[in-house]
Amino acid sequence: MCEINKLTNGSCLTNAAGIKGTGYMAPAEEFASWPAYQTPSAAGDGKTVQLSGNFSFTGAGSGKGYFRSFPMLMEKGGVSYKAVGGTGSKSLEVIFTFYVVGLDAVQLEWLKDVKNIPGVFLCPDKNGTLHTLGTKDDPAYLQEADGGTGVAATDDRGTLYTIRWITSTPTLYTGTINQTPI
Repeated sequence: MCEINKLTNGSCLTNAAGIKGTGYMAPAEEFASWPAYQTPSAAGDGKTVQLSGNFSFTGAGSGKGYFRSFPMLMEKGGVSYKAVGGTGSKSLEVIFTFYVVGLDAVQLEWLKDVKNIPGVFLCPDKNGTLHTLGTKDDPAYLQEADGGTGVAATDDRGTLYTIRWITSTPTLYTGTINQTPI
């Protein structure tokens, strides 16, 4: 049986657009277990898209089992959700775009490292929501990265990344972001 609830807003809704300046990524293979979705306490409270606990990296191996942070230019990124597919068989395409300033050795090495890794990405938005792309068993991937040095003094110098994930359920994380290797 399908379930849909009444959509409500708070009286003083804050709705700032954009993302915060730091994102997070961990390879999918490093996760030991995945938290379940929360149990709703009232119809339409949003809990069915929020994870109930912390990610576990137990057994990932020495020097692994943590989220790697990366800087994002706040004015050039965001998360979008789009319903895709045929009538009666829709999925959600979740796109996370972010811009990393610079095109030096450290930025290019990070591009080399992340380009083919199935992973889980966390994107904090300016409202404090932590959007999650990918799971342990259904990871997100880099769809494209477009970078350059620029030509004129007014041009950007850096790389725009696009992460893509197809899912049936949007996922928000409310737990701790572990940034310490095992």
